[in-house]
Amino acid sequence: MNIRRKIHLLTTVWLILAIVIVNLTIYAFFYQSTKQEALNRVQMSADQMGEALKGSTADQAARKMLRAFLPPNGMIRLIDENQRVLLTVAKDSSLPALFVSNAKKQGTEWIAMDKTLIARATLPVIWEQGEVVMLEFSEALPNVSHNLSVLRGILLIAAIGMIIPSLLAGQVLGRIILKPVTSMARTMEEIQQSDQFIPISLADRSKDELYQLATTFNAMIDKLEHNYMKQQQFVSDASHELKTPLTVIESYADMLKRWGANDPEILHEAIEAIHAEAIRMKLMTQQMLDLARYESSQALDLTEFDLTELAQELRAMVETAYNRNIQLSSPTTLVVCADRLQIKQLLLILLNNAIKYSSEPIELCLGQQGDQPFITVTDHGIGIPHESLPHVFDRFYRVDEARHRDTGGTGIGLSIAKRIADAHNAKLEVISQEGKFTSFTLVFNE
Repeated sequence: MNIRRKIHLLTTVWLILAIVIVNLTIYAFFYQSTKQEALNRVQMSADQMGEALKGSTADQAARKMLRAFLPPNGMIRLIDENQRVLLTVAKDSSLPALFVSNAKKQGTEWIAMDKTLIARATLPVIWEQGEVVMLEFSEALPNVSHNLSVLRGILLIAAIGMIIPSLLAGQVLGRIILKPVTSMARTMEEIQQSDQFIPISLADRSKDELYQLATTFNAMIDKLEHNYMKQQQFVSDASHELKTPLTVIESYADMLKRWGANDPEILHEAIEAIHAEAIRMKLMTQQMLDLARYESSQALDLTEFDLTELAQELRAMVETAYNRNIQLSSPTTLVVCADRLQIKQLLLILLNNAIKYSSEPIELCLGQQGDQPFITVTDHGIGIPHESLPHVFDRFYRVDEARHRDTGGTGIGLSIAKRIADAHNAKLEVISQEGKFTSFTLVFNE
């Protein structure tokens, strides 16, 4: 059973139950109120008859007096203690057949006889020679029976009149409720068949839970499409960038295979070229994986640390590893809240670029712009042409292909640095003058 039928069935069952309960409540209330009203009326009439009978002992006089109290559908009887009827006064010929009450005290009864409702009241009175007899007053209520019958018919017709539209309403409601779900299922099938990421239309919809479901689905589709495009871009970049070193390796291998293995000079050149391209491929692969990882919006391990201490650590490491002079200018302490390992990698990328493209001392400057900490890496090297500055953070962008091949660059490092800065909601800015200097500045939010 599908969800639409379940919704239809459940709404119909609950509506029928509600209608039945409401109708029974209405009928019970009307029945009880009518019954109580009739019983109170016959009891009051019986009390009046009892008062009138005081002092009247003659049978004919009693008959005449009781007949004056008798309603059109009523009957009055006097019954002794042995259940013998002493006197009967009735206008309805069917009422004398009513069984004799065995009540010994004042009270009322509600009797159903031949589809007719009867209200009866009993009252002890003093009769001839001081004998205590029971005055029994009964009144048939055909109007009440008719009214109850009409009420049952009205409630039944009303129930049917409400159930039939409810069946149609249940179908419509199920269709309305499941429309976004059906649309979502259809969209999923289209995505599966067409390999395209198709969102659900949200036009003219109330902001209910189903709207939120569709919105969440669209957000998921957007994220899947974004990740898919990144994957496609990664594969495309990898195949494009690895093509050149693989071509170089293949060319030298073919040359060695044909005739270069017997020439020591060519053999040495080929080995060096293959080794260099293999190292470059390894570096490029690792940097592409790093870039893919940073683009996956991984969680940051945010901690407070001293940026000055990190800068001193990096200066010592770079000066030892590359035998280059790093001039550090910084306050005693400069505390930032960031992922220390990622910020360290970002600064290593900037320092590595400065080492590649300059031979002069590198400047590392820390400070604050208002309440925003910053760190700047400046080299006095070949610089970057003005027209290339907007593209330096693009993946695989190279200002000069030959220059990058000479320095071993892959064109990915600055893209990684930019992704790290963006993940920290920080700004990474560059200014440069060709032939003079290049300066990269990382500005934190606080």
